[in-house]
Amino acid sequence: MRTLVGVVALLAVAVTAAPALAQSNTDMCGSNAEAYPPQQVVNACTALINGGGYGSADLAIIYSNRGNAWKRAGDLRSALTDQDTALQYNPSDGITYYNRGNTRLQMGDDVGALADYDIGVRFAPTHQPIWYQRGLTRYNRGDYQQSIVDTSEAIRLSPNHADSYTNRANGYIMTEQFPAAIADLNVAIRLEPNVALHRYNRGVANERAGNTQQAIADYADALRIDPRYASALGNRGNLKASNGDVPGGIADLTAALSIRESVIDLNNRAYAYVSTRDYARALADFDRAAVVAPNSHQYDNSRCWYRIMANTQLDVARAACDRGILGYANNPVELANILDSRGMLNLKQNRFQDAWDDYSAAMRADSSRASYPFGRGIAALRLGRTEEARSDFARAMAIEAAVAERYAGYGFPIDASLLPPPAR
Repeated sequence: MRTLVGVVALLAVAVTAAPALAQSNTDMCGSNAEAYPPQQVVNACTALINGGGYGSADLAIIYSNRGNAWKRAGDLRSALTDQDTALQYNPSDGITYYNRGNTRLQMGDDVGALADYDIGVRFAPTHQPIWYQRGLTRYNRGDYQQSIVDTSEAIRLSPNHADSYTNRANGYIMTEQFPAAIADLNVAIRLEPNVALHRYNRGVANERAGNTQQAIADYADALRIDPRYASALGNRGNLKASNGDVPGGIADLTAALSIRESVIDLNNRAYAYVSTRDYARALADFDRAAVVAPNSHQYDNSRCWYRIMANTQLDVARAACDRGILGYANNPVELANILDSRGMLNLKQNRFQDAWDDYSAAMRADSSRASYPFGRGIAALRLGRTEEARSDFARAMAIEAAVAERYAGYGFPIDASLLPPPAR
């Protein structure tokens, strides 16, 4: 889900001119500062500081405005220094706490930013941008409930601010309050009908709520406004492919990937190809996803399993499984799943003791899946341990009666005499 990160202009505050100083400097370092290039503002503010004649209140404003100019120029360290100085002159200036919080946030210090926003709302409780930015920062830290609280206050203070409704909706989506999210996004769309993001996020809310056709319509609306909205194309493509329109889904995912490469879209297009048994294209996408995300193990199992299903490049399949087993050593469910895949590869290559070992390890990691004892039963049978095989088959079919049929489809049919009788 894409989260709108609001770009909030730093506030410039008017400075009272000292009689001996040029009016142009007070203009550039005052309420019109945003109209001038940042270096000119820095120079003007510096001239005012060096010229003297200002009391603490005005110096707080001058340093604050110069700090804003430094920030616009990209010199965050100088911005922070000036904002610190401004707060020494006026420690109750809520707007400067807000601006310093923004500087800290841009420097990657979200904890420090939140501390400044907390003080800022105490001194400037009616300043809507502080509530908005604190809500957004909390959202990005995963504190969705408090994000909703802050953004609700931002909406109360500025009920026509569309981005606040979209950001509160994101909090509702993450806490699975989908009707509330959709209601907020409806307001955002009414306020800004030509902004694709609001319609895209409503698509996400509808998709998470299970309203598939409405989600597809929302993504289409976002694409009508912005035809190159890659996330909307990717999400719509995945929904189409998952709901029967595989060619349409692949077309959308391919269009999304032509705009920007995304491992999510590569993975989703790969599964769309799998559904048509086009394993060659599916494996190309899984392999590319692994290249794009080299530190992830998410694609190891697919790169292994579908090579086994296609009976191709089994050495590559084994390497992918081995890599995934190492990567998921501390994730029992994923570890069991990829051990299951390597177990199947060992069965295919007549390495029956290795298969038995892999399925046994999978069962120790996760005892809930029928595939693991059934695969181990096949390995035991091929090793001549018939009674052990019967026991494993019975255990597997008690979990899932159809597991024997699935393994027959993999090329391992089992004589009915070795299986438990069908449940009555």
